[in-house]
Amino acid sequence: NNVGSFESIFAVDTQGYGATTIMAAGVNSEKAENTFHILPAIYRVSPAVGTVGTQVSISGTGYAINDSITIVFGNKSGIATATAAGDGRFEAGFVVDTQSFGTTTIMALGVTAGAAANTYKILPELYSVVPNKGTVGTMITIKGSGYAAMDAITIAFGNNTNRKQTTANTIGCFETSFTVDMQGCGTVSIIATGASSMAAKNYFVIKPEIYSVAPSTGTVG
Repeated sequence: NNVGSFESIFAVDTQGYGATTIMAAGVNSEKAENTFHILPAIYRVSPAVGTVGTQVSISGTGYAINDSITIVFGNKSGIATATAAGDGRFEAGFVVDTQSFGTTTIMALGVTAGAAANTYKILPELYSVVPNKGTVGTMITIKGSGYAAMDAITIAFGNNTNRKQTTANTIGCFETSFTVDMQGCGTVSIIATGASSMAAKNYFVIKPEIYSVAPSTGTVG
């Protein structure tokens, strides 16, 4: 302006970690410099919500050029590794291991640039129903993951809202068994609801059965 001052705004583009020079050079005046410190960031987590076993990809910027990066997921250190590119970017992927329900921290630790963090939310899942079809009286074993640690879990089966009670272990997993009670033929829901976590659903097909013939032998008439 008419007293030699200016103001300008710009977005930090993709560059490597550390102190970066900002230089303002006038046509009719000398140049001036100052600095801005670029910090690392995990700017993308895809997907950001899912169950144990989900494939997650992450992207980061602001790391030192060629920096070695270790990915920490919740209580799992070194779930993946990556190397930063010439502009400080990296991409990495990992499979969600067995951990308990809720928001879980993802950290990307650079040797030079330090750490950046983001989050992923683990959801519960009923991942196994064995067998998944049968008659009344069949013994079913179900398995779940992604529940809160030591969570009290109520199993609803079809129209029976409290078929079984069980407890998740310290990493949010459970396994329990129960018999098919007297219900009508068809596909019924199995819903496992945690006291401190969300519900997960799977299905079982009840097949018809003639379970009694009395007497089983006899004459005509």
